[in-house]
Amino acid sequence: MVHEKPDLVIIDYHMPQNQGDDCLRALKPLGSARTRYYLYTSDAQAFRRHREMGFDGVFMLKGKSSVKAQIDAVANAIASFRPG
Repeated sequence: MVHEKPDLVIIDYHMPQNQGDDCLRALKPLGSARTRYYLYTSDAQAFRRHREMGFDGVFMLKGKSSVKAQIDAVANAIASFRPG
């Protein structure tokens, strides 16, 4: 059985059981050196602190965006990602 490691992980900051930075700390040891972790948030403070929390990048959801706007934000983040 082959276990591949992802190139990109997108983590929502506010989840029912944990914050995104808690999730990041749990997932990072399981990734590879190439895996990049992006924060998805509407929280301005988390947006400003994403690097110190350990995220490689961030994109912000503003207000009560439509589902299409949210999908577009994720698609744009993925399109701009270049595995290294």
